[in-house]
Amino acid sequence: MESERLKLRPFAAADLDALHALWTDPDVRRYLWDNRELSRDDTAAIIEKSLVLQRDEAGGLWAVERKDKPGLIGFGGYWYFGEPAQLQILFGLQPEHWGMGLATDLASCLIQYGFGTLRLNRVTGATDRANVSSQRVMEKAGMRFMERVRNRDSDLMYYAIDRPE
Repeated sequence: MESERLKLRPFAAADLDALHALWTDPDVRRYLWDNRELSRDDTAAIIEKSLVLQRDEAGGLWAVERKDKPGLIGFGGYWYFGEPAQLQILFGLQPEHWGMGLATDLASCLIQYGFGTLRLNRVTGATDRANVSSQRVMEKAGMRFMERVRNRDSDLMYYAIDRPE
């Protein structure tokens, strides 16, 4: 997958250290994986599960790189959340890449993938109520606020966009 400034590729074993660093960064982690600090083994298991989801369902997560310079700067894709489990959009970037519009590019690319490849009728995503930046990204990508749901120790804000006619 590609956007104007980003390219997405399947995770590789070589991404383990970069993903682990990203997912344990305190600024990223506070809104990801329920703020749980993942071990390297946890990160490796997510990579493996993602590769299985890509193979079996075309879901899963991808490594995100800028087109103008090599190296992993984030991740994005579709992951199962909730009870019952629902496929939802998920994305994140290293903090030094925040505020440049890259997350909106990424979310827009993932939405197109959801409608085109996954054949979803609706793309949904959720973020913590305190994560105003992710809420803005989803809105800029065309998603609209649907509902606020209390989940364990946090409030989740759900957003969605329906397949165009």
